[in-house]
Amino acid sequence: MAFIIILTFIYSIGFYCDTTRLGIYDGCEWWNYATYSLVHTNFFHLAVNSVLFLLYWTRIRHLNLHAVIPILAAASLLSAVFATYREPTVGASAIILSMTGIITAGLGRRDTLKVISLLAFSFLITGLFAPHINTLIHVYSFLISFAVSLLFRRFIYDRR
Repeated sequence: MAFIIILTFIYSIGFYCDTTRLGIYDGCEWWNYATYSLVHTNFFHLAVNSVLFLLYWTRIRHLNLHAVIPILAAASLLSAVFATYREPTVGASAIILSMTGIITAGLGRRDTLKVISLLAFSFLITGLFAPHINTLIHVYSFLISFAVSLLFRRFIYDRR
């Protein structure tokens, strides 16, 4: 819940100054790779990311957070490095898709294939019909967190 409060606070600052400069873009400052997830372009963007974060957090909070939180941070950072565009990219979507990757890695084979198929379809549709959305950052976030979660499954899903 604290994360949502921080997102809302930073969104409200955007009424008084241009917070999109905290997003990632070609030639941005190094700290933008840490701040881009905190900035949102509009209330709908903030609301969707907040709702998804809360839904996924209910699934992830029972896992080994000493493994999960570094995966979320690393996947969001690496995906930002690999998917930097000329236009600023902002939003917590990389964190949301990283959470999706962690959750998907813990599913059974059949459910994993369903989730990956749905995500591939949504990435395709977004990439084709929403050019203002940085689809690559979503793809990289999911793939990085999914692969790392598969590698460290024993440490993430061990509830002891």
